[in-house]
Amino acid sequence: MFYDIRRIESKTLKISLENGRVEKVKFDQSSGKAFRVLKNGFWGFFSGNVSDRKGLKLAEANVVGKGNSKICEIKSSGKFILKPKKDPEDFSVEEKVEFLRDVEKHIKDDHIVSTSVTYFENRKVFEYHDCYGNEVSYDLPRIGIVISAVAKDKTLQF
Repeated sequence: MFYDIRRIESKTLKISLENGRVEKVKFDQSSGKAFRVLKNGFWGFFSGNVSDRKGLKLAEANVVGKGNSKICEIKSSGKFILKPKKDPEDFSVEEKVEFLRDVEKHIKDDHIVSTSVTYFENRKVFEYHDCYGNEVSYDLPRIGIVISAVAKDKTLQF
C-alpha cells in the first residue's frame, strides 16, 4: 500500500485604502491536509484537518474498487524557502497603510476624483511526505498592489 500526505498553511493580509481612508483590513489564516492511499491498484482520497493516522485511515476507507495503478519508488527530498530582502511580515499594518497613502499621493492630480489602492500579502507553506520517506516542502511569500483611479473633466469620466 502506498500513501502520501500534503499539508498547506496559508496566511493572507488585505488592506484597502479608498479616497484616503482605510476601508478594510482583513487577515485570514487557514490550513488543511490531503491524504491519498493506493491499495489494490485503486486510489482513495480524504481531505481534512485530522491527525495523519486518521486521515490515512479515512482515505483508505475511500478505496472502493480494484485497479491496476502502480507507483515507482523514487527517493527525493528538499526544502525551498524564498527569502525576500525584507520580509513583509516584519512591517506593521500602520507602515503598510502609510505606504498606500504615499502611492495614492503619486496618482492624484486635478482630474482625479476617486482613488482606490489595495495591498495584498500572502504566505503559503507546502509540505509533502510519503511512505517511501520522501519529504519536500517550500515556503512562498507573495505581495501585490492594485491601483484604481477615476478621472473627470468637463465632459468625460474615465
